[in-house]
Amino acid sequence: MLAAMLAFPVSAQTEHQKAAGSVNFSKLGTYVPGKLYYKDGKVEEWEGVEYQNPEDMKKLDNELHFNKPGQIARASVNKDLLDAFEVDNNKWVRIDHEGEVQFGIAHIEGAIMDYSVFRIPVARVSGDYVEERYIRKLDGEPITNGTFVLKYKKLIAQLVEDDADLAAKVKNKEKGYKGVLNYAKVLDEYNAWHKEHFPELYK
Repeated sequence: MLAAMLAFPVSAQTEHQKAAGSVNFSKLGTYVPGKLYYKDGKVEEWEGVEYQNPEDMKKLDNELHFNKPGQIARASVNKDLLDAFEVDNNKWVRIDHEGEVQFGIAHIEGAIMDYSVFRIPVARVSGDYVEERYIRKLDGEPITNGTFVLKYKKLIAQLVEDDADLAAKVKNKEKGYKGVLNYAKVLDEYNAWHKEHFPELYK
């Protein structure tokens, strides 16, 4: 069972976030559609990638298994060769979170990320995991979802302050930019602006 610590309102999530969601434990050990994103830029799409538990998904040195179309025998790849991989619409990306490089689920990608990482609780019941969700800008400190929601007005202003037009929309509480329910739209717009103005960071 997954003990999810998610405070973002469901209505605030975009369609791609709803598709990402949390781990579906009913699919553990099964093979589901997925993609592999290699460090060299190559992308492979497979009909069947093994749905592993979060403890194995997050590890860089753990193999990811997949079935090649038309073949029964499974193949495998060391995740250290990957920048990211998708399993059943969850995109797991390489994240340096609090000094530990691991894979976590990306809900929003870009200069400002919205992502989840997983840990085993101290008082663990067999199969339990805690999903913790964060917001982080570039190499800054991760902000817990609870803090982000409680201090949204202050934090969102700080996160987007270098995009003057967007910062003004947020400050003036323009329609579509007011309150935490619109956080995904604000982050997506900022990330598009950042990529346009700093393309060298995305090569």
